[in-house]
Amino acid sequence: MHRLEGCGNANNSTLIQCHLHAFDYFGGYTEELLYDNIKTVILKRAIRAGDHQWNPKFEDFFTHLGFIPRVCKPYCLQTKGKVENSIGEAYVSYQGNRYSVPYRYAGREAVLELQDSRMDVRVDTEVIGTHLVVPGHSRVIREREHFAGLLAEAMRCNARCSRKTSRPLFTMVTPQVEHRPLAVYDAFTDEVHP
Repeated sequence: MHRLEGCGNANNSTLIQCHLHAFDYFGGYTEELLYDNIKTVILKRAIRAGDHQWNPKFEDFFTHLGFIPRVCKPYCLQTKGKVENSIGEAYVSYQGNRYSVPYRYAGREAVLELQDSRMDVRVDTEVIGTHLVVPGHSRVIREREHFAGLLAEAMRCNARCSRKTSRPLFTMVTPQVEHRPLAVYDAFTDEVHP
């Protein structure tokens, strides 16, 4: 499951507000959260995670809530790619409602441009979606075309992954069960009912 929220800026207040929106949307948060090396999160990396110099406002936030922040290794796409390149539904959140965007933009940063009751969702210089802003809260507005091709791409991805896997992720073990005639159980019922 993915969540995308457009922001007007990247300061600490916005970062914390986006976290609170995400925690509300997902119904909580995990014990550890993975971050990119941005100044609103970390000021100076150290060899040991316990020695990192966190952004003070962000440190107050994660200390207050009790989760553990982890940062990606610099220039290591293996740690970042799990989030940024994943396939899944993508939404932007505005005034408590979620609006779909094409799935291939999941994990990307977006800008919302509002004109009266219309909202354009922009990634870089491209408008990737347009919605009418709907009243209310907790509504999900989906455009069918935003998910066109998602199933086929997921199946191709799964096929590639299964070819790379040398052993299955899990195996089903059939339990050994003793086969008995039903007369054995009848003997037990006779003992219970005199």
